[in-house]
This record gives sequence, C-alpha cells and structure tokens, in this order.
Amino acid sequence: GDFVISQIQILNKLRTALFRSYTFDLTKNEFEKVRGEDSRVFLRLVMTDKGKSKKATIWINDQKISIDTTSDTFSRDISDLVVKGENLVKIVPTNEFTLVTLKVTLE
Repeated sequence: GDFVISQIQILNKLRTALFRSYTFDLTKNEFEKVRGEDSRVFLRLVMTDKGKSKKATIWINDQKISIDTTSDTFSRDISDLVVKGENLVKIVPTNEFTLVTLKVTLE
C-alpha cells in the first residue's frame, strides 16, 4: 500500500526540539514479499526551494539515513530497514527546509 503525507513544514527554531514521527504498517504478506525481494519499500520526499541546502537525519525504526541535498526530491530504498507491522519514520532536520510530501510506497 501507499501512504502520502502532505504539506509538512519542518522548522528548527526551538531550544528543545520536538520532531514529528510518522508511522506506516506492513502486513505479514507485504513484509514477506519485501523479505523475499518480490517487493521493495521506498521513502520519497518532496521539498521546496530547489538549489537550497537540505540536511537531516531520518530515522526508520532504529536505523538512520541522512539527507544532504540541494534537490527538491529525495528517494531511498528502505526495504532493509522495515519490520512487519508498525514502522516509524522520524525526521530530525539539521537546517530549515519545508517538506511538502512524505510518501512510503511498496513496489
């Protein structure tokens, strides 16, 4: 299944930052397809300000990946980071940028 989260703005102006977390679920059947390499799970982000630096750490469950880009899009295969059932995505920005869409797809 596909999940779309739209119109998200991430600002890092707080002394004690609170970071949003998002969840998505993989059924037993979906998870088995990912483990059997019949399907892949992709994380895709769309951001504003192409050409402007965007840096963040993204936590997928207990594993982290990094963004360091000036592009307005980011895509990563996260198949090796997902678990059966509920999965957590947490974005911890290093600088300020606006996240327009966060999408997790099973392909």
